[in-house]
Amino acid sequence: MITEKSLIFIRNEEQLRLEAYLCPGKKWTIGYGHTKDVQKGDVCTKEQAEGWLFEDCQDVVKGLQENGLNKDLTENQSVALMSLIFNIGIGHFNESTLRKELLKKNWSKPAISNAWKMWRMAGGKINNGLIKRRKREIDLFFAV
Repeated sequence: MITEKSLIFIRNEEQLRLEAYLCPGKKWTIGYGHTKDVQKGDVCTKEQAEGWLFEDCQDVVKGLQENGLNKDLTENQSVALMSLIFNIGIGHFNESTLRKELLKKNWSKPAISNAWKMWRMAGGKINNGLIKRRKREIDLFFAV
């Protein structure tokens, strides 16, 4: 389920950009991390960015539901996972060690943290921004 908390968290992680830019992962991006059909030179309004954010979050929720993970999550865990999947895409998540650990119900902090930290690269390089983002996501996932 998309909550205001999840929208706020993702907005803070993605930052609003009204002009398309090439992200470190070499994808044209606009709004709050929206990449679908974005091309160099595209512009948007804040309202368009909000609409795309909600649509993109709906795709993430659908992916969590298809994995059967939406039932067992606290709100903090859901928000943290939504942020990660929003950033890496459901396809990458579906192939991840993190997904496997979650589905096995191996929710120990070392197992989850190590699997989560695998997603700190962009464009083939460790990205300092992603290191910080993953830490905030992991901290939220394990917050009481």
